[in-house]
Amino acid sequence: MNPQTKNYIEQSLNRLTNNIDLHKFQTQIQNAIDMKKNSTPTEEEFFAKMLLNIEYFIENKKAWVEIFLQNFGNGKMTKIQTIQNELLLEQMKIRENLSLRMNELLNKFKSQAKSNQKISYDYAFASIENSLRIDVITLFALDQQSQDLLHDVGEELIKFIDKLIYDQVFKIVNQLNIN
Repeated sequence: MNPQTKNYIEQSLNRLTNNIDLHKFQTQIQNAIDMKKNSTPTEEEFFAKMLLNIEYFIENKKAWVEIFLQNFGNGKMTKIQTIQNELLLEQMKIRENLSLRMNELLNKFKSQAKSNQKISYDYAFASIENSLRIDVITLFALDQQSQDLLHDVGEELIKFIDKLIYDQVFKIVNQLNIN
């Protein structure tokens, strides 16, 4: 990967994360966690519901990689509407698949119970990572410069973007105070 491409991706991620409102993130995530806690009668079911949400984000990441690989590189510049439609379609498929496997997954997850704080931070990480991943693909689809710089879209580029996203999300989550 050439230095210009690396620099472009790093600058893009910095633009997306430099001025984030940590209080807003914390409030949104805490509200989502509290809603899940209040909607489940037992701690075990709360953990299972949280892990199910994390599984949803993991599946979204797989779909994101496929969509990214299909829509960028070799001078391709896909319209944002096409990417948004593909993402939405994949999210619907993931939700349907998870709902069909709900009982199986809940039983599996019940045996993986963790502490409230650990599962809450895992959920926050997965949620923010998912949001940032969507922001990245949206930014690249809207930015003409990405067409010029994202020539060789492949595993190396995906790993580079993944590492940058991980690093940014790690910094954000470590600044949150989630109960």
